[in-house]
Amino acid sequence: TWGRLNYDIWVYADKWTMGPLRIALFAFWFATLFWLVRRYERQINSFTKGLLELLGRNSLFVYTVHAFIVFVLRMYFIPLKTNFWQNFLITTAGMAVLIFVTLLYKKFQVWLGSNDPYTRLKLVFKDVSSS
Repeated sequence: TWGRLNYDIWVYADKWTMGPLRIALFAFWFATLFWLVRRYERQINSFTKGLLELLGRNSLFVYTVHAFIVFVLRMYFIPLKTNFWQNFLITTAGMAVLIFVTLLYKKFQVWLGSNDPYTRLKLVFKDVSSS
């Protein structure tokens, strides 16, 4: 029966004990998705107008900012019960804020100059030595 089959499979795919089937499925999905993204990288970048690349190249910043966005949204703006459309709008607003803040961060980096810290140090010491 389905219940017995489900139980037998769950023993090997349980996420709390990290069964061998779960690890094999992770490896399969990771390899497949990695291959698909690499294969269609140009089309994905063109379709998303570079937004996924922007978020990916600034992943540590995005991860940190998203924690603050989730915290603020959860504490002040999300009611206890939401329907599908409210949840969709809240998620869209959070993503829009995240993308906007990341774009500001990139503009600020360009305004500061080079991303290379050694180049920045050279500029700082050049300014100090010339005065």
